[in-house]
Amino acid sequence: MAWRLTCGTAGAWNVAAAFCAALGCSSRPAEPTTVQAISTKGCLRERGCSPPQPQPRQCEAATTAIPVEQVLKAPDPLLGRQVALRGALQVGGTLMTLMMCGREMPCCNQSSAELAIRALGEKSLDRMVVLENEQAPRQFSCTGDDSMVCCGLDARGQEVIASGLLTRGGAPPSLRLASATVCAP
Repeated sequence: MAWRLTCGTAGAWNVAAAFCAALGCSSRPAEPTTVQAISTKGCLRERGCSPPQPQPRQCEAATTAIPVEQVLKAPDPLLGRQVALRGALQVGGTLMTLMMCGREMPCCNQSSAELAIRALGEKSLDRMVVLENEQAPRQFSCTGDDSMVCCGLDARGQEVIASGLLTRGGAPPSLRLASATVCAP
């Protein structure tokens, strides 16, 4: 079933009037008999990632790792030290351009994100350690459009061990794992 965006004052689809005017949506919910599909032709979700996002490699040996939630609670004693953290590999906060895409090209915006490790089940963007590797910058970065992003690694919340130098930096300042490597336990 396809849905047409509608504008109004209630619900998750409360959209700015200018956006509604550009899309031609109404001020009341669409009737089921008048629902029109907006094409996603050309969107990354239709094409998929090319090449496909690789899975993290298997860890070579049993690695002792600190649960990332412990580091997030009290990071200061570990700042500037090499650490191994156990947690979920996920896409961090996504930045996106805000062009008003039309029906002909619904995915005209560009998106970018960083990979991060979080506590298993954690969704908050405040509670993560961002992964970076200066020698292989694309390994932990993501790019895409309105529909999805493709990353240097497949990041779907699977458990990993990330090792590297724990630092604080970026804008806004966040915990980061420099010269990071990632493996699946």
